[in-house]
Amino acid sequence: MDATGKTLLIEDNEDHALLVQSALGDVAPRSVVWLRDGEEALRYLTEGAASGDGVAHPPELILLDMHLPKVSGKEVLRRLRARDALRATPVVMLTTSNDQADVAECYALGANSYVVKPGQFEDLSRKLQAIGAYWCGTNQIRRS
Repeated sequence: MDATGKTLLIEDNEDHALLVQSALGDVAPRSVVWLRDGEEALRYLTEGAASGDGVAHPPELILLDMHLPKVSGKEVLRRLRARDALRATPVVMLTTSNDQADVAECYALGANSYVVKPGQFEDLSRKLQAIGAYWCGTNQIRRS
């Protein structure tokens, strides 16, 4: 499936992934491509790309969990920002960590936003709807 014009969700927690898909469905007329770990995400984005820096499936928005199996969210972010084709793609870190060192590191690596997942379902849903409304509605993306 091509992710152009779509949101790429990189999240290992199925409950969180379903909530993200539901919340974004209410505010954004695009589909969400869900990948469960960092290795799968990197492979998905680059597999079949024509050039070494190309991207096979460039999304308009990436929602990236920080604590992922196989390849961490921070490492995924570092590798995404190293690719010209993904350097301008908005990346929102979604995580349970409110550690200021993590916040600082993610911004230094090129995150556009850092959002701490609240513990309550309703609070998380509201945050996700706000993320979708801004990044998929208000924000103007760079088109090639």
